[in-house]
Amino acid sequence: MISRAISVAFVGSLLVGAWAGCGDGGGGGGGLPSSGPYTPGGGTTPTGSSGGDASTGSGSGGAVASSSSGSSGGSSGSSGSSSGGAVPVEAGPPPLTLDTALAQFAACMSYSAFTSNGPNGVSAADVAKSQTTDYGDCNACHNQGDGGFWASYGTVQGQNMTQVMFNETQVFPYIAKWVSGTVDTNGNFKDLVPSNAIANQASLSSQCMAGTPCHPKFQLDPNVVTAINTFVTNTITAWHAGTCSQQSTDAGATDSGTD
Repeated sequence: MISRAISVAFVGSLLVGAWAGCGDGGGGGGGLPSSGPYTPGGGTTPTGSSGGDASTGSGSGGAVASSSSGSSGGSSGSSGSSSGGAVPVEAGPPPLTLDTALAQFAACMSYSAFTSNGPNGVSAADVAKSQTTDYGDCNACHNQGDGGFWASYGTVQGQNMTQVMFNETQVFPYIAKWVSGTVDTNGNFKDLVPSNAIANQASLSSQCMAGTPCHPKFQLDPNVVTAINTFVTNTITAWHAGTCSQQSTDAGATDSGTD
């Protein structure tokens, strides 16, 4: 009887201790909190010695409370760090390319400037009338853009061929006979300049040896050269100034004049 009484007392004390451990928020096994206000995700707000247990996590209940609180705090810290970081710098416009620059130059080209006579009585468009020594004028071979150069004038079946020449000169490859691009030390596009390709072709053809396949010799009026340079230079100046982002209204879409 004594042994049985001792056993019952021993088991009873264990049960009481277990219940006490579950309820104090410290080293017990995760019962209801016994003190302090409820903190979402963080168990109780520890006070006294129980708070020390919860903060050090000596029991499983304290460890859970400490871990949740730490996670919440970490999340909050992370959020604060993200919102308080450096403001992203917006990327600037992409670098200008030769293709884009040529398109912008074409939009700056004016049909009236292309066909207007300068002080010497000729226009840039008059290059189409330049005469070769054996094959007629430039129009004879280049009225369909042969060799990457478009040269035409007059009226064919009611169509203004000077207008056609202007329109074709606005696109590649024909525009390259009038203007070309330069590059910087890194090989990136830098600027547009007069190409002088037509005058250079006249110079090269004059040096052609008999029997050598080259361009026929042709006479290029110095006044035409001046008119071409004036047209190209003025267009580049307008492009640099940004005054012709849209195609000029006199770019030839409705012009019906003839030469």
